[in-house]
Amino acid sequence: MRDLVSVPLRRLLRFDERSLGLFRVLFGLTLIADLSHRHHWLRAFYANDGVLPNHNHLFLLGDEGRAFSLFHAFSSVGEAHFAFAVTLFIYLCFTAGWYTRAFHFASLLCLVSLSARNVLFDHLGQSVAIGLLAITLFLPLGKRMSVDALKLAFTERREKSPDDLNDRDRLPAPRGHASLVPLVVLGFLALVLYGAALHQTGETWKDGSALYYALHVDRWTSRSGELIRGQTGLLGALTRAFRFAELLVVPIALVPVAQRYTRPLAIALLLFVGLVLGVLFNLGLYGWTLVAAAALLVPEELWEPGAEPRRPRAVYYDADCGICLWSARLLARLDGGRNITFYDNTSPPEGVSDEVTAQTMVVTDPDGNHYTDVGAVSQILRSVRFFQPVGLLLAVPGVSHLGRLAYNKIATNRIDISVALGLGACGIDRGHDEADLPSETAETPAARLGAIVGGLVSSLLALGFLLAFAAKAEKQGALPIALGLDRRDALVEIASWSRVTGHFDHWSPDPPKVNGALVVDAETRGGWKVDVLTGYPPDLELEHPAQARRGVLWEAYGRHIVDDSYDGYRKEFRRYLSRGAWAVDTTDPNNYIKDLTVYWVERPIPPPGEAASGETDKREIFNRTGTTRPPPRRPPASDPARKPPTLRPGTRAPFLKPAAPP
Repeated sequence: MRDLVSVPLRRLLRFDERSLGLFRVLFGLTLIADLSHRHHWLRAFYANDGVLPNHNHLFLLGDEGRAFSLFHAFSSVGEAHFAFAVTLFIYLCFTAGWYTRAFHFASLLCLVSLSARNVLFDHLGQSVAIGLLAITLFLPLGKRMSVDALKLAFTERREKSPDDLNDRDRLPAPRGHASLVPLVVLGFLALVLYGAALHQTGETWKDGSALYYALHVDRWTSRSGELIRGQTGLLGALTRAFRFAELLVVPIALVPVAQRYTRPLAIALLLFVGLVLGVLFNLGLYGWTLVAAAALLVPEELWEPGAEPRRPRAVYYDADCGICLWSARLLARLDGGRNITFYDNTSPPEGVSDEVTAQTMVVTDPDGNHYTDVGAVSQILRSVRFFQPVGLLLAVPGVSHLGRLAYNKIATNRIDISVALGLGACGIDRGHDEADLPSETAETPAARLGAIVGGLVSSLLALGFLLAFAAKAEKQGALPIALGLDRRDALVEIASWSRVTGHFDHWSPDPPKVNGALVVDAETRGGWKVDVLTGYPPDLELEHPAQARRGVLWEAYGRHIVDDSYDGYRKEFRRYLSRGAWAVDTTDPNNYIKDLTVYWVERPIPPPGEAASGETDKREIFNRTGTTRPPPRRPPASDPARKPPTLRPGTRAPFLKPAAPP
């Protein structure tokens, strides 16, 4: 009877260490992709040449500003490039699991800093990513699939022979991490998913047209979304399935029994929600963060290998070569499916001579086929979980040729390489001996008490973050029920400083039924009409979706800058546009911006199956007219002939014709 309660409870209070490792890798790659997108707009958003210099931002925030950003310390484009390079290094270390906890915290600090460099960046995607990154800080993400785990595994056991390598039972077994943090993570996912689903109660969600209208808002629609937004039947099914999935992910994930069947269903539903948001929309981190979070739900049963290896391979290697034995030890730790069996090359397989095994590693399969050099490496990688694509790539002609050259070079010099790396004949660092190896001792009561206290502290801190995010959501009216957390100023402050400020109740009760975009109508001294944000004629009729599709940063910035409550931010934006913004190179005096007007343009979205109709509504945000004074620090006038404005490199939007002369 006791097990009937304790076993299901333990399942709810733990994530498998391998699931945590997979989540770290996927989330790290998501952060790197987000950094790449931000780097594309580095000059516009992270340097003083852009829409908001750092000192101006700090002045506008004033004493009430709740935004801390390390990127406020970097002013020039070169300094911003350096800051991005450091951030990339931190993200890579977090993804690889090197000093995992330290670089996890550093990644959180970097993401908050990137988001807080301009408060007009605030959007749902970065709020979800920051929230999940903060809560998972209290989980051991580096216990598996990490450099830290490999270092620890190499230290705990030092094999010297094929028999040692084949004895996998002595390797540390994966464990689940028991604490309240997994429940807090599920609570955060519930906050995100229910904050949206329970508010999506409008007619478009009932009749299945919600995603149709959402995909007709050009500024947040991806190219993939643009391709299918006319398929009303498909979008109707996707709309109903999308909201159905939002509601069911967390309840199914909380089922404590039969997780071999319930968790895959929860994973599939969460992946569906994440991929719809990530593939069809340009919402930044939002969808891909949910995709990464799905890895946390993988149960222990799905990680366990089958009764028999799926791709058994016998590996004959040089046991007297230090680097060879070290590589075999690495493979033994990566081979979770126990597909690889190791043998000394002094006893070669039938049909293989001693001369061959002396020159190359040999791999055999159950059919008796023999593989050498790069072919052997390919077979090994195809037997190791997660490395199959690399193994298949090594079998491609051309790649295999280059791999063979590299393998032969290493094989010929393997002894010298072993000596250079400090590896003896047994593949172990010569600075250690058996006396240095850690001895296995039973866990002491003090150690158990420390683990319990540490788990409680971590759980309380993670719960504090969750309550802070819920308080901010309630203050914004995004919670379906009133909890009174919005009256806790300390909780709201935590969420504000961490930039978890995006509204979870997006597209509620319905997506907008108008397509809106920020359009700049500028005229150069040479008489050319151009939108300085795109390099094309101003799209005042919203006829070209690609001109509005500038990514999530511009979507969030444009949505805020047209709000009169952010009027103080328009001065620097006007100055940025007057300098040619991102698209027009104003070093040619003929391209000086003479006049410009910024509009928020809206056009009704036609109902499904109907043709576009309705007039475009233009709302003027601000203008700069009646001056031909050049921007500061510009060269003297050269050729006064009228010609198209010179565009900065890489500004041409795809699938559009260049501007025609006036």
